[in-house]
Amino acid sequence: FEIDPENEEVKLYLAQAYHLVGQNDQAWTLLTPFLQDYDDKPFAAKLLGSVLLAREEKALAEPILLRAAELAPEDLSVALMAADVTISRADASYDNTQMVDFERIASILNNAQVSSSEHQIIKIYLADLDRLQGNHQKAFETYSQLLENSPENGLDQNWRLKFGFGKSAIATGKLEIGLAALQDETSKNPDNLFLLHALSEAYQIADLPGKAQSSAKTALKLAPQSIENILWYANFKTAHNEPEEAVR
Repeated sequence: FEIDPENEEVKLYLAQAYHLVGQNDQAWTLLTPFLQDYDDKPFAAKLLGSVLLAREEKALAEPILLRAAELAPEDLSVALMAADVTISRADASYDNTQMVDFERIASILNNAQVSSSEHQIIKIYLADLDRLQGNHQKAFETYSQLLENSPENGLDQNWRLKFGFGKSAIATGKLEIGLAALQDETSKNPDNLFLLHALSEAYQIADLPGKAQSSAKTALKLAPQSIENILWYANFKTAHNEPEEAVR
């Protein structure tokens, strides 16, 4: 790079090396020019998205990772990154008014599934898309099938499976099953905000206000500076008929 600092390929590989050793600020300095020039460069797009995720800049990373996944449909890792950041944004939205291009994500996952048919994780994300679009019964059936085979494929280690299963079970009227699934997974991942939010809401639906409040407070204490978490908590308080606390 010192010999030829304008060499694009060298610049990208050096940025990748910085990223791999955790020096993401240095990587970002090198990658900034590619923000305007990644549309037909899959390696640059994937690297940009990866570094932005490492810097917690998810909103900026999302469209870049989506493009990277479209440019390299055979790359399972970038397809999963793109799906994760988009679906996580949808699940984190406290009022469910988020704009998500479900068809685009489904296309990316289906293309990845063609080239990586053995990767069952893709099916979790496809079920997530069904759930987020209100197709709860279809999602529940997919999650159930994946859970039945989870010891064989290791999917029981993925918190998203029990999370989605619990949410879709509750949405289809299977409250006890959904609540048990969320309780079980939250006990394994006590610092996971998605699970804590879902469990708090499940307790509320089950008319267990004490447990609902306790789980919600735990979530707030875990990330008191997170805008999304604060908004979720305020919305939770509104639903709990505590408007003054919600305003505060």
